Amino acid sequence: MSFESPWATYGLSKKQFFYYARLRQAWRAEGLLGEGILEYAPLESRLLTEQLNIKAISMVYRTINNKMPDTLCRLRSRWEADLAEMKDEDWEAALMFPQEVAIRSRLQIIQFKILHRVYYDRQRLHTMGREQHPNCIRCQGHIGTFLHTIWGCPVIQEYWLKIVGELQGVVSECITLDPKFILLGIPNDVDVTQAKLIFFIFGGG
Repeated sequence: MSFESPWATYGLSKKQFFYYARLRQAWRAEGLLGEGILEYAPLESRLLTEQLNIKAISMVYRTINNKMPDTLCRLRSRWEADLAEMKDEDWEAALMFPQEVAIRSRLQIIQFKILHRVYYDRQRLHTMGREQHPNCIRCQGHIGTFLHTIWGCPVIQEYWLKIVGELQGVVSECITLDPKFILLGIPNDVDVTQAKLIFFIFGGG
C-alpha cells in the first residue's frame, strides 16, 4: 500500500494515519509485512460490507463465539476432574440448577458463580502471587483448591453436615452427603421431585 493510499481509500485523519504509520513500521521491523496486500479476516470482511445494525452486531457475536473454545466443555472437564465423569443429562441438570435452586436472584447468582468456579480459592490466589502460600485458610492442613474450599475442608464438612441434617428433618428423606447433589444439583438416589423440594427449601423458597 502506497503512502497516499490510506488517505484516498479510507479517508484517514492525521491522527489515524499516524497510528497506521507506526503499525506499518513495527510490522516491517518484525518481518510481518510483506510486499502483497494483507487479506481481511472473515470478521473484518463482514464488517466492511454490512451496515452496523442489530443484525450486524449479532453476526459479530456469532463470529466471535464460533472462534472461541467451548468454555462449557472446559468447565465440565474441570468438574469431572474433581467429582468423576458425568452423564450428559447430569451436566445439563447442573447447568439448569442456578435457575432452579432459589427464587431470589441473589442466591441464583451465587449458585451460578459456584457452577462456573468464579470464586478465587487460596491456591489460585497463590498462583497469582496474591497469597504467600496455597494452604486452606480454614484448616491450614490442605491445599486450598476450589473443591476443598467449598466442600472438602473439614470445617466446611461440619457446615454441610448440619445443613443436610436440617433438610432431612424437614423432608423426612435420607440425603447423601454427595458434592454432585449438594453443589451442582445432580440427583443421585433422591427422586427428582423430592430433590427440587429439598433445594427449594435450601434456597430459601
